[in-house]
Amino acid sequence: MCSSKSFYNRDLVVLLISHALLTLGAYTFLALIILMSGQRGALSLFTYAAGLPLIGACTSFFVERRRRNSSCIISITLIAIVQTLWQHTFKADTAYASYTLPLWTLAIGMLFGLSNLILQGTLITDVTPSASRQRAHRSTLTIVLLAMLLSPFLAHVGYNTIGCSAPLAAAALTTLSALFVGFVRFPFRSPEDKVTLLSLDRFLYLRKPLLAAGIFLTSALYAYMATVDLSMLSSMHITWKNAIRLAIATAIYLPLLHALYRIYLKGLQHCMRSTIHNTFWLVMQTGCLLGIAVACSMQ
Repeated sequence: MCSSKSFYNRDLVVLLISHALLTLGAYTFLALIILMSGQRGALSLFTYAAGLPLIGACTSFFVERRRRNSSCIISITLIAIVQTLWQHTFKADTAYASYTLPLWTLAIGMLFGLSNLILQGTLITDVTPSASRQRAHRSTLTIVLLAMLLSPFLAHVGYNTIGCSAPLAAAALTTLSALFVGFVRFPFRSPEDKVTLLSLDRFLYLRKPLLAAGIFLTSALYAYMATVDLSMLSSMHITWKNAIRLAIATAIYLPLLHALYRIYLKGLQHCMRSTIHNTFWLVMQTGCLLGIAVACSMQ
């Protein structure tokens, strides 16, 4: 059993901070485009969700063919660049930026998915003692949820403070995430002899479909309820009813998420756990995004 000291080592803490910043930057940007583009922004969440797994099959190729953290840094940096370019496009031609928004969110979704699959499935795994990796992966799920809950508040504060320049703040958070990944040094490892461009390794586990469907539906329902309450709280239309309902829903969903994660891992080989975790994250994120998209489209 690893001690608390060996579990929370410097490199792991740095990567968990990077993970929080990456999620904050992405979801703050999503909240901002809804504020700035209205209904079209809400509909673009569907393309964002669709983009998450699109290049996930290339994860092992990027990890093995480049230094383990450089692919992650590059993909996170590209997210910040796309966020910045959309902000400049919006200021120059609002109608064009809104009309092409699904393409922008599709690109960000693809890069966000790849960045997380590398960061969680490879980098965090590499810096965590073997006996503590399940605990570290559960920590990333908690970080994702808390960052998602905080992002609407940051978006409203940013939009009310600096207006249409607020996406630059989201891009700054994303850039900080890349910098934190760069603080961790990973030893060079010779690539495997046979690494194909497309692979399910570190990407997708195809078994246990019924459990995956349960994770998806649970996440979608929670995200729908949380979005309705957060839209009231973050816009300062604060009611005790919304706050209490959000707190109760989160207090139920987070332990349930961890319990489902343990069940999902049960009976699997140790070498498969990074792939399992990435699959769990993709299913949870897709469910949450679709729940958010439905809630925002109906408002």
